[in-house]
Amino acid sequence: MENEKKKNPNIETANDGIEASDFRFVQKDKTIHDVKFQTKPTTFLKDAITRFVKNKSSVVAGIILSVIVLMAIFVPILDTSDIESSKKPEALLSPRWYGFENASILNGTRKYSGVVVDTITDPENPTPAGYKSEAVRSMSTYEDYISSPSQYGWGGMVALRADTRDKNVAIASPAFYVYPDEDYTFTFNFNEEENAALEVSANYMISLWVSYDNNGIYTQLLLKPYSSDFGAISIDNVSQVIEENRPTSNTEAFFNVRFLLTLKTATSGTYPTLLIDSISGVNDNDETDGFFDNIGFVDGNSYMLREVTGSTQAAYKWGIASGYSGSKSLYKGLILKANFVYDQYLAVYGEQKDFQVGKSEVDVYIAKGWMSYDYDIGPSSFVRLSEHCPIIEVTSQKTSTAQGITSIYVIGKVSMYRYYGYSSMPHFIFGTDISGHDFFKRVFSGLRTSLMLGVLATVINVTIGIIWGAISAYYGGWTDLIMERLTDILGGVPWIVVMTLAILHFGNNMWTFLMAICLTGWIGTASVTRSQFYRYKRREYVLASRTLGASDRRLIFRHILPNAVGVIVTSSVLMIPSIIFSEATIAYLQLGLQGVPSLGVALSEAQNYLKDSSYMTISASIVVSILMICFNLFGNGLRDAFNPSLKGVD
Repeated sequence: MENEKKKNPNIETANDGIEASDFRFVQKDKTIHDVKFQTKPTTFLKDAITRFVKNKSSVVAGIILSVIVLMAIFVPILDTSDIESSKKPEALLSPRWYGFENASILNGTRKYSGVVVDTITDPENPTPAGYKSEAVRSMSTYEDYISSPSQYGWGGMVALRADTRDKNVAIASPAFYVYPDEDYTFTFNFNEEENAALEVSANYMISLWVSYDNNGIYTQLLLKPYSSDFGAISIDNVSQVIEENRPTSNTEAFFNVRFLLTLKTATSGTYPTLLIDSISGVNDNDETDGFFDNIGFVDGNSYMLREVTGSTQAAYKWGIASGYSGSKSLYKGLILKANFVYDQYLAVYGEQKDFQVGKSEVDVYIAKGWMSYDYDIGPSSFVRLSEHCPIIEVTSQKTSTAQGITSIYVIGKVSMYRYYGYSSMPHFIFGTDISGHDFFKRVFSGLRTSLMLGVLATVINVTIGIIWGAISAYYGGWTDLIMERLTDILGGVPWIVVMTLAILHFGNNMWTFLMAICLTGWIGTASVTRSQFYRYKRREYVLASRTLGASDRRLIFRHILPNAVGVIVTSSVLMIPSIIFSEATIAYLQLGLQGVPSLGVALSEAQNYLKDSSYMTISASIVVSILMICFNLFGNGLRDAFNPSLKGVD
């Protein structure tokens, strides 16, 4: 600078005009030292927990998940409901919650529509057939047509139909006796309006088969030629026609006869149909011929009931005559149907009259001090000593003997919920299944098994997957190539095939299912681990550690794996519900776990009653859905919390 200034005196320097006195020490009397950190030191785990807690959705999901897991552990222990033995009377009860007895939902009732009404047992108080009157609510009735006969039906017509072109259709009555010295009037009532409304007019004939010698050989006599006359058709010349055709040598006092009603078929177009309202007969000695009352009928429903096996009048049906073709059926029969709400719990657990209780059960009640009873005296000796006694009233006593063993039964009014062992009217949150088991307990008992299976399988798969993926990606080259080809081979085999073969060879149990899942379940974790290792293994801090002499194990587990743990944790957490779904899929294919309850088996059984008892599928599916959502949110929260790149970030 001095040289430059000599060369060019006009150049000014920065030191011009500055003297030593212009400087002073500002910290001459102070000590310089490190400043204490204002924040507290933290570990990676503490930082991860802090960030996880700030994720509200993940925290809520974790709480819900914890509640479900605790319920899966403790519900099977604390709930004393029997889910082992079958309880058929309690089968398929709808959900009923405490406090919802008078609500419109979850009240243990079920709506029914189109149920036939029993108008015979109690005509003054008709009740839907097969249902208890005291449990029926809000019933409305209406009339409906039926085409099949019913003991609760009435009215209707018999439809006689032709079904071939070359043969007429005819029905023959059962045989009955006619006395030639009596006058008979038989009436065939053909519904005039309905027959006239048919597309093809019916052309029918009425004739009589007579066995003059009562030897089973019949002579056909014409009573009414073919016509299409409808309405009430009276035949009153039966005895006259029989006498006119009696052989001169015949001296029988009565004759075995049968009616024949013939419908002429059509040679083309629609086949004809003849509708018959009723058939009746009277003679001149009695107002009605009692024997013919069995052969005749007042409407189509009562006649067609004779076709039903077991009917007391089955012998008096009019069958299709030999040599003829065609069919007959009920047309526009009537029946009373009802729409109503049914209280299933009251029907099953309410008081039941005329219920039969065996002596062994009565003796138990006596031994507990709930009642006193003397079998020698009978019903009058009954005294109810405690409200815990199921028997409320005894009306009769029955004794029966079978194979040398005598059994005594007490019959009367019984409180059914006490009879089934409950201290009060039970409530089932998820209803009951086909075996009468509490479905709430079945779901969480099954969930406990499914969670145990899912957690155990996840631990095994994650462990294998991390080791396999870490080695494959860290060493790379031929090691990675060979390991990846082995993974491709295993991954190419369909999981369902692996599962099926394992079950067929090793049996249908939990350990077989676990083995089948672990055969290929680790491949996904290995793939995620491999991609994360390729992402981090050439980072500067890894290269620096290797330069300083860090071993491969330390590089893998200390420097690379912690950075990949967030993604691995997420995939691992989601593996648990995935395994539960896989088990449910296998159970749906009837390959579910045997001998142990599981959520998949419970769902599989519920599928069979999806139409009428959908509450089982819905309730179990809600539990699975909540479980899946919570695992998803919880896993996402863990992923963000364990991401080292977010350490210290709010």
